Amino acid sequence: MLVWTFAHLGGDFIAFVDSDDWLEPDMYETLHDKMIKYKADIVNCGYYREYKKYREKCAIGQDSVYMGADVVEKSYSSPYVCYAVWFKLYRKALFDEVRFPVGKNYEDMAIFFSVFEKAEKVLIISECLYHYRQRKSGIMAEKFNEKQLDIIYICREHLNYVGKKYPKSLDVAKKKKFRVRSIF
Repeated sequence: MLVWTFAHLGGDFIAFVDSDDWLEPDMYETLHDKMIKYKADIVNCGYYREYKKYREKCAIGQDSVYMGADVVEKSYSSPYVCYAVWFKLYRKALFDEVRFPVGKNYEDMAIFFSVFEKAEKVLIISECLYHYRQRKSGIMAEKFNEKQLDIIYICREHLNYVGKKYPKSLDVAKKKKFRVRSIF
């Protein structure tokens, strides 16, 4: 579990990799160099969805910088600002006092606001450096089970939060949340 890890980690940066995915060998070097160059708090790269017989590229057309509250608002209108933690490099300080919820699925969605609101600058680069394996098993491919209801709770929390803090984005947020929920 990741409950304790952030406070005990050394270094200034943090990243996450799912155990069945893989990276380009220079992924973190590239993200780190861009982070330093642009003075970004988070750098997000493109990725490939890796299927058994083909791959799908998921990347922004050109590098883009988002500042402050714009990051959270863009998360609803841009497919490239997303909740997944695994294709990003973060300044570790963003995770001070942030914990993944214990025993919940979709835990990266649950911490999105806590982390991204602390970021002054987020850079999204066009290079695809992460390989996201698509399988017939795993949380995102499973047939319905009770743990998948966690997403409803998380979506409700997000919509309540957006309604209070970013009311102009509420309609767009509702549409995006509906698309997330409708995959089941």
